[in-house]
Amino acid sequence: MTTIERILFDGGPMMSSGLVKKLEIIESIPNNTASQRVARNKDIRRIKGFFKSNQSLCFLPVHEKDGNLFSSLLSSLFENGRKYWYCLNAIRLHGGVIKRKYLECFTNYPILPLKKHLPFEKVMQMFISEGILAYSGDYYYLSPKLGQVRPNSLANTTVDLIKSALLTNFGSLTKNIGLISYNSGETFAEYGKFRWAFKGLSTITGLVHNGNAGFLLADIIIGTPIFKEDVLFFVEKIKHIQSFNNAGKLIPFLIVDDLDKEALLHLKQNGIVVGFIGELFGQKYADTLKWICRLN
Repeated sequence: MTTIERILFDGGPMMSSGLVKKLEIIESIPNNTASQRVARNKDIRRIKGFFKSNQSLCFLPVHEKDGNLFSSLLSSLFENGRKYWYCLNAIRLHGGVIKRKYLECFTNYPILPLKKHLPFEKVMQMFISEGILAYSGDYYYLSPKLGQVRPNSLANTTVDLIKSALLTNFGSLTKNIGLISYNSGETFAEYGKFRWAFKGLSTITGLVHNGNAGFLLADIIIGTPIFKEDVLFFVEKIKHIQSFNNAGKLIPFLIVDDLDKEALLHLKQNGIVVGFIGELFGQKYADTLKWICRLN
């Protein structure tokens, strides 16, 4: 076993820059020499194309079987390739499988051409080409290469049906209280070239600007613990469209069944309305949905 393989065997998957630094110290060689040895080594595997400074995630075949590769990839993307991290975290939140239309909402990639942004289609193809994701029947899956168990598609379908019903009920509620115009509610609609789980036109005071109506935009996360990192996609998506010239006035909603305190604080600090299911539709309704989600 070479020194490079021993470092990975003992330390697990790691970024190429970290591997180079360890090799440099252990063998007392210049940084350039260590970098060349890592780049030329044919006994290690790499995931590349997603990290800043042209780095790659280096690992051994054994890491594809012990479950360490996926967690290492997630943490490495969070630190060195955040725009790609959103995708894998969204799939993780959904148990390893997610329907395309939901992933389009969660990943923070535009679904229509947008200058200086990689489109959804291109990013997904990158993941598939690297063997990180698979696509089948309108669903994206984590590849077996990452050591993940194939997800329960029946459970996922059940949760999708629950979310669909919630979005329909949310649309009815916002129409009935006059928050959006009566015929304007849409599910999985485009706004600002991004996908949203719900969009509605609003003419309430404060949202009309220069004669143009504002919008209510919402996404939804249920059936899983939700922490601060898990809501970053929504905050960033709102920031993107608010940065556009002549951006319209918005009411951003994130619909949840439960939420970590730090995540709640982060959303409120960024002006996001948190729509707890229990508060929107009643606690009995929320408890019933939680029970159904647990069964699956």
